[in-house]
Amino acid sequence: MGLSKCRHNPSNIGYHRTLPPSILGLVRSATPQLSRDALSSNISTKLDVHPGLLGQPVARALIRYHTYSCPTQGYASPPPTPPRTESISKLTPSSSRKEASRDPKHGFLAMLPSAVVPYTELLRLEKPTGLYLFYFPYLFGLLSAASTAQPPISRLTLLATSIILFVGTFIMHGAGCTWNVIHDRAYDRLVARTCVRPLARGVVSPLHADAFTAAQSVVGLSILATLPIRAVYYSPPIIMFLGSYTFAKRVTNYPQVILGFPVALGILMGITGSTVDPIGVWLSQGRNSGLCGALGCFYVANLLWTIIHDTIYAHQDVVDDAKAGVKSIAVNHQKDTKVLISTLAVMQVSLLLATGILGDLGPLYYSGILGAGLSLATMIWRVDLKQPSECMWWFKNGAWFVGASITPGLLGQYTSTALDYDEDREDDTVVHTKHTQ
Repeated sequence: MGLSKCRHNPSNIGYHRTLPPSILGLVRSATPQLSRDALSSNISTKLDVHPGLLGQPVARALIRYHTYSCPTQGYASPPPTPPRTESISKLTPSSSRKEASRDPKHGFLAMLPSAVVPYTELLRLEKPTGLYLFYFPYLFGLLSAASTAQPPISRLTLLATSIILFVGTFIMHGAGCTWNVIHDRAYDRLVARTCVRPLARGVVSPLHADAFTAAQSVVGLSILATLPIRAVYYSPPIIMFLGSYTFAKRVTNYPQVILGFPVALGILMGITGSTVDPIGVWLSQGRNSGLCGALGCFYVANLLWTIIHDTIYAHQDVVDDAKAGVKSIAVNHQKDTKVLISTLAVMQVSLLLATGILGDLGPLYYSGILGAGLSLATMIWRVDLKQPSECMWWFKNGAWFVGASITPGLLGQYTSTALDYDEDREDDTVVHTKHTQ
């Protein structure tokens, strides 16, 4: 077939506009003389993408941008490059790398050496919302155990255990984030928001990131080892689920459920970090135990909370994720996400109420649940899932609204229980003194 007969396939014209701007520059710079297979290999090497990923729609777009109907005579000229807008030009790989590699000018990261900044980004120090969402279940579990234990946990023990759990959560959350970035780096390069992450932009090597993950894991497990041994038993399933979450996004439309299991397990670790062993209670008292029912409801309620918040978070990248082949509830339920998370929110609040009933908790606890319910309803009603900035705002602040409602309720319940216990002891002491006289 002669070159004069080569015509652009109409379906190819403008097809490059569907490419994430973060990789468009690499495609334009590919050598037109390359064969189809060589072009595929070239793009795969430049993007550090596994060849299997080139079967995804975005990867096929990479090939089609430079591949036309002239297999024997070479490539026809690529379609004219559309005028770049300011927003698009800022997202091209060269400028993204330059912008992202520049030393921070504001915030605490600006006070750190340049070589340290990428590792703080792996820890998500500048974006701590995920840490709070991970820590709240540990704190909930600890406070719920403190509220029901007889005698109540001392205030000093409660404070010391909460600090240990926070430090351990901080380290293990950082290890989980680093692990996720290592294995998602190929996909991160295909999404505008994540293409500036340390591994995606090439400022940290996978080997160094692996070593960083291992070091964090050792330190985190060492800290958690200071808790009672029964609390450490929950570490393996937490690590297993967190490690599989990054791969779940490739095979299931509901990876948020996989993430919810280990996050909610923090409740059981928080409880066993104090005085109560949930598994031991279940084995000794059977399914009729109100405490076991309360723990089960509390666990599932927090699992649903994780699903709700991470689904809102995932809506920031729903367009790029769909192109890159990343699966999520946000991608699978774009048209009915609010209906879904509203249903989950009703279930969450109902389970929190059941927790209070089965655990025989007082009115202070229910006041916290009322605040949590109002916070969830406001967030779901007001968030515009089509606006990434709103999704991020409600992800960050919604976590605080809900968590900061439940925590004071549990803390108030603990304080009330401790005061009642002290009063009963004083009364018993007075009665005992009268009898001895």
